[in-house]
Amino acid sequence: MVALVADSVSGVHKLEERELGISKQEFPYAGYIEGVVKLEQGLFLICDLDQFLSLEEEKFLDTALSEGSQ
Repeated sequence: MVALVADSVSGVHKLEERELGISKQEFPYAGYIEGVVKLEQGLFLICDLDQFLSLEEEKFLDTALSEGSQ
């Protein structure tokens, strides 16, 4: 499991299904992108975290985070 820490959150937006674009059309070579949403603030990418990081990258990140918290 991967959790991402954010310094801050500027807002929350509940999406309607009609707002969600199909990423395979817009980003055919980015398999980790599950969807695209265009809001007033800009373009937002919805990522599949299981595909975003490889298992090796996930282990490296876990190690770095655990060492950094000591």
